[in-house]
Amino acid sequence: KYTPILEGEKIKFVYLKMPNPFHENVIGWNTNTVPPELCVEQFIDRNLMFETGFLSPIETLLESMGWEKEKKNAIEDWF
Repeated sequence: KYTPILEGEKIKFVYLKMPNPFHENVIGWNTNTVPPELCVEQFIDRNLMFETGFLSPIETLLESMGWEKEKKNAIEDWF
């Protein structure tokens, strides 16, 4: 029903919470949507997906500009 993932082919993937029925922390597929037979919706690690897909690239940009991702209070700010 589904074609195997070939070398060099682009895929979509999600990080999974452990434990899960697949006993893996990542699962991928080469179609536009998650195959419904997998029933992975309840096991998706959304926090890890957000951190790796959004926060890490933003932190790299912020570091290159010399900015902080969180406001830090310093004594010098009072004067």
